[in-house]
Amino acid sequence: MKTNEENINKQRFVECIVNSMQMTVIDFTNSLHKGAPYEHMIHQWITSLYEEKVEIEEAITIIHQRRLQVLFYNSEIKTPEVEITKARKRVLDRLKNSAIYNSLDKKNKEYVHSKIENLIRPNLHSCSDIFKIILKICKKLRNDQKSTITNTVKPKTHETKKNTNNNMVLHNLITPNTYLLNNHIV
Repeated sequence: MKTNEENINKQRFVECIVNSMQMTVIDFTNSLHKGAPYEHMIHQWITSLYEEKVEIEEAITIIHQRRLQVLFYNSEIKTPEVEITKARKRVLDRLKNSAIYNSLDKKNKEYVHSKIENLIRPNLHSCSDIFKIILKICKKLRNDQKSTITNTVKPKTHETKKNTNNNMVLHNLITPNTYLLNNHIV
């Protein structure tokens, strides 16, 4: 009995959406049975929205938005995730050709990837702007990485040597003694 009730609810859901598209349910199902790709795509959307338990009014709005996207954007649905993926790929492809990025260690590259995600998600910047920002981050990371490497490799100097007589003699030979010159010149 519950399955019959579910079927009735689903049928009502489909009918409301199809009627909102100014189609008859009979024409829609006939086209669906003939294998029409447009009706098949809409039926998949309706089914997924029904399974997600979306309200009818909201489902109608979603279906109309998707239909407009298909009709006006070369039959390709452009969801935000698709656009984010494309932008991420463009930035990463340009970045992989950069010597600065390639000189970073694994930890810094992971940090750069997290920064790319933070810049791409809000969709506030173009890919070229994101690339410029990421290059600046890479340069700073590379400089920090180089200073860390040189600090670990460079031997630490203990104490500075105190001036002894030998050092003073050497110092006097190398640098002119301006005091003596100034006092003896008339």
